[in-house]
Amino acid sequence: MLVSRCTTLAAVLAASFCVTACHRDSSPAPTAASLQRAQDELSQPAWLHDHLPATTVGYIRLASPWGLLGAAQTGRPLDAVMASEQNLKAIASLRSAIASDKTLSDAGATPYLLPLLADLRSPIELALIDPIGTPSPNTQVLVSMRMAQKSVDEMNARLAQIGAAALKLAAPLDSHGDGKLANGTPLHFDAASGRLFALASRLPADPAKLNALLGDLAGAKADSEVAKAISIQEQQIDQSGQGTFGWISLRGLGGLAAGAIPSPTVGTLPGDLTSKTESVSFGAGTVDGHGRLRIVVHTPQSRLLGYLAPGRFAPDFKVAGTPRWVFNIALPGGEQFKNFENNLSLDFGAEHAASVRNVENMIQQKAGFSIADLTQWIGPELIGFEDDAGVYSAVRVNDKQALYDHLQALVHRQGGSFKTQTIDGVDIHSLTMSHAAAPAADANPQQRAWATIGSRFSTHLYWIEDGHFLIFARVPQALADRGAAKLDTSLDAWLKTQAWHGNESLFGFTTVSHDAQRDAYYGYLQVLQLLGDLSGEPTDLASMPAAHSLNLPRQGVIGMDLGATTDDLSLNITYEQQPLEMLTGSSGSGSMTTIAAVAIVAAVAIPAYQDYVIKAQVNEGVALAGAAKTALTAYHQQHGHWPKDNQQAGLSSPTDIKGRYVDSITAESEGDIRVHFSAVPPSQANAQLGGKTLIFTPDGDAWHCHSDDIVDKNLPADCRKP
Repeated sequence: MLVSRCTTLAAVLAASFCVTACHRDSSPAPTAASLQRAQDELSQPAWLHDHLPATTVGYIRLASPWGLLGAAQTGRPLDAVMASEQNLKAIASLRSAIASDKTLSDAGATPYLLPLLADLRSPIELALIDPIGTPSPNTQVLVSMRMAQKSVDEMNARLAQIGAAALKLAAPLDSHGDGKLANGTPLHFDAASGRLFALASRLPADPAKLNALLGDLAGAKADSEVAKAISIQEQQIDQSGQGTFGWISLRGLGGLAAGAIPSPTVGTLPGDLTSKTESVSFGAGTVDGHGRLRIVVHTPQSRLLGYLAPGRFAPDFKVAGTPRWVFNIALPGGEQFKNFENNLSLDFGAEHAASVRNVENMIQQKAGFSIADLTQWIGPELIGFEDDAGVYSAVRVNDKQALYDHLQALVHRQGGSFKTQTIDGVDIHSLTMSHAAAPAADANPQQRAWATIGSRFSTHLYWIEDGHFLIFARVPQALADRGAAKLDTSLDAWLKTQAWHGNESLFGFTTVSHDAQRDAYYGYLQVLQLLGDLSGEPTDLASMPAAHSLNLPRQGVIGMDLGATTDDLSLNITYEQQPLEMLTGSSGSGSMTTIAAVAIVAAVAIPAYQDYVIKAQVNEGVALAGAAKTALTAYHQQHGHWPKDNQQAGLSSPTDIKGRYVDSITAESEGDIRVHFSAVPPSQANAQLGGKTLIFTPDGDAWHCHSDDIVDKNLPADCRKP
């Protein structure tokens, strides 16, 4: 019965998504107020990550249930459809049904469903705090989440209703919101912001210690060293504050691990990498409107990354039409290889270094040039691609004359040919290398015959020159095809549309998904049909629109790469809706119910919710500044000069003029009015706006506004830089 009831509730929720997405033409465009309301009702962005103390050694964010469903603000199209009145009403009805349903109550499910689907209004954030600066058994864990409750009494009632042993209160929270769980974990509920805090620790803790820590959080600056380190990694994994994200400091632990390495190998490459590793970060979220799954090992200035980090990625040549796929490999640069050779004994020990040098000497003797020479002549870009003309590979050549001279010498030494031919007006270079090998001295006639046959097979390379690149194909005719094709797409520009960071990619692959959104939408309809059947109320699929009427995008981005900079080693997957697109080539199948539910995002293409929220908050500052402008103008007309401060202008003190996002309005001696935004509770400005200022400057009978730290796109049109 419980399963059936929960399935029915899920069907109601899924149907509400469908109604808002599929009948968007009949719904009014969302306003800033409706978007803000949706954020309040569903999931506020992360808060704790902007208030981390300097002793933070780890930060973990778990997406809220609404974030997992795709309803929370992430910078993707679903943001606006989730702000529709129909959807919010459906969710309110769902919450009401959960609260009043006797069957769920009898089954004991209501106390758990309500906190997840009704009460929790943000991701769950955990900060690992340790005074010694490294994770230890005594590390404290601060938990923070925003709740729907508006008073201590409401929070006490909900905690009492849950009834779970792990969440049982030792006594009701006091009037200040302080208390303890039965296991001794201190709690604090801030009714003004709706935030619930808990402090888990092996050491004795009480509400006073928790409140002292929260006091430190209020003064914590987002520009502290630890906050910067986390922010840098977070922005490359999830820019929305709604996705799953984790950062763990390994500072100090790397040294301990390196200390366990046997002394002969302490300075080797593994030892160097271990001792310099400072943190690991991971997560799945949204970056620049695309899904991103990323795992990063932060090991600044380790020798390994110095050898690997690509020095350049500039595929400045054109392809025919839109590429089907592209892969790239970053070859080592000349300076990198030189450093590698110089450190062979240090990195691998004298014995292994000697073996490597023996191999290099053999190559030098056989080819007539060394690997070090080759790294000077070509690279670092090695690229494979398929376009309208065919399948090709390309490599950058840095010293064409030196390369060609040594190829000629190699042919002379080993046998073969190096020549240029013309096919359909295209100059095509070819290199043929024979592989003649003397048969063993005791070989019989048959073995000698087979050795002779084997020597007849050669290596054949064909290429044409295109700027700084040599373009290779399997056969020369394919290069003639390229010469006849219309090369109209800059590969460099196309890769940027694929969210591709080639200058960090050691090895990567990217392609285009076709009709991924349509497949996801139809998979979602199958989910509705299944849920309808299970609930006993079949869904009328005929009432749903076809994909073509929704103007769904035909193409999407799929990419994966192993990346390296001088500081980070990373594994990255870029996708549209979920990582399994890498395997399926589209957004999944109807059998994956949660994926299909989230994939309805593609039905609407409107600006990201984040911009609406910030603009609405800036508009509050503009409105609050109106009264100050009136008072200052009146004073100037009466006295002929501007008042020196709020008091002289007849205004309340700066901090008494505030709103939901603005925490002060200050009048200055030259007539300027400074509007300051805050993300520190009880103020609720977006993290991107917190601590920033909007300035109004008098100019005759008019006022001009500007900001030195708020991004132009978030300002009213008349406040933006010309």
